[in-house]
Amino acid sequence: MPHDPVPQPKTTVEFAFSVLLWLVFVCVSTAGAYNSQGVLVRSVTGNYREGAVRWFEGRDLYSDTVQTGHGVIYWPQSYIMMIPFAYCPGASGEFLWRLIAVGLWGAAILHLAGRMKRCIAGPHYFWFSILAILLSLPAARCGQYTLPLGAAMLFASSALFDKRWNTAALWLFVGLFLKPHIVAIFLLTFVLFGPMRWRLIVAVLLFAAFPFLCQHTEYVVEQYRIYPRILQNVSGTGEIQEFASLYQLAKSCGFEPSSTIWKLLSVSSAFAVLVFCFLLIRRRSEPFFLTVWYFSLPVFFLLLMNTRTENNSYAILTPLLVSYLTMEFRVRKNIALTAFLVLLIVGFIGHYELGKFFLSRGGVCSVCPFLTLVFLIYLGFRVNAWTFADRVVSDTNNNGVPVDALATSRP
Repeated sequence: MPHDPVPQPKTTVEFAFSVLLWLVFVCVSTAGAYNSQGVLVRSVTGNYREGAVRWFEGRDLYSDTVQTGHGVIYWPQSYIMMIPFAYCPGASGEFLWRLIAVGLWGAAILHLAGRMKRCIAGPHYFWFSILAILLSLPAARCGQYTLPLGAAMLFASSALFDKRWNTAALWLFVGLFLKPHIVAIFLLTFVLFGPMRWRLIVAVLLFAAFPFLCQHTEYVVEQYRIYPRILQNVSGTGEIQEFASLYQLAKSCGFEPSSTIWKLLSVSSAFAVLVFCFLLIRRRSEPFFLTVWYFSLPVFFLLLMNTRTENNSYAILTPLLVSYLTMEFRVRKNIALTAFLVLLIVGFIGHYELGKFFLSRGGVCSVCPFLTLVFLIYLGFRVNAWTFADRVVSDTNNNGVPVDALATSRP
């Protein structure tokens, strides 16, 4: 059952310090993209800028990608959005892009921390920010769309459980301009939330029409005609290059699923996510936990079942990781499980070093999907992770001080 917000001490200083941390992080991640000679080496924004310039000049977006399966692989809107940054002089475009992309992710994390403060007391702005920054550094340094995509999904999930339908539709519309991956939560929302359907139809129509405002009709139609071939090229099972998906984990263990088996597994996983989300929205639970779970279930699917998942993308598991770490440490006071989740987070942060030290070069791509499966097993052994979250909320007294009422019922 939802609970009234618990009284909170003033958190202005904590919030301001957390915002400052995120601003410093933007500067550090921008600087980290350059080598000692000032050359941009640790960034994928070059691909984004190339797509933006090609679109602006009316050149074929996908001429190289059709042959290689790499480079400009998203739909045209993703590159139209990058045009202002592509023409900024020097490093200013890199900084401004990260200011917006990382800033959105930071705002989403702070928003989530604020929601948690309503049901569990604690310095969540600072706590959430520190862990999110550590987990997000590689993705921020590379300038990936992953972080603003995660922010759009998180804001949309939060708005859905507040019944702010227009706000949710707006954030899903923004997410469409970032990556095609938003389609997972977009379709879930269309199926499960009746009031959202006409809004999402309007969003799709506006999204599809937008490129026609930026280029002549024949050019736009030609890019739309080619894009299905791009999807076909990049939707294989990772034969060309190693990615950090469940498929790669299976390959590293000596088992390479056939295309048929992988499709069946993907369809089954998608159906499972739909069922779990259907059960989730029928619960009368604290909106904070509904938000985290509705955001996280399609994220698990995207990370594990997308054969082109990169290690940096696992940063968007931050909301669920930090939420359950907070519950184990602040409320349950379970030192063993707190230590387990801390080690799990350390593993995500140091996945490259772990993979390179313990495994072969190819094994680096197996660490994050393996840790994600371990995290899923932990949630499974919680018997009912949603009920556990509800009970945690009920175990806080009127002053917001955690009460260890669950200590006698540890698994």
